[in-house]
Amino acid sequence: MDNESLAELQARLSERRTELEEMKASLPAHTIRPHQMIRIEETEDDIRELERQIAELAAGSGE
Repeated sequence: MDNESLAELQARLSERRTELEEMKASLPAHTIRPHQMIRIEETEDDIRELERQIAELAAGSGE
């Protein structure tokens, strides 16, 4: 992990969550294309990683 601050990581997390909500909202009711599902899964992975980094940084700083 590089030296990103907690605030920067939280901002990135918020952006990724917003992107995920927008992606899910734009999905068709039927026949989701593979590339759409892959993009959602990758975004969910990014969110989990950011959450992990935030928890690690917060634990290390005593917050």
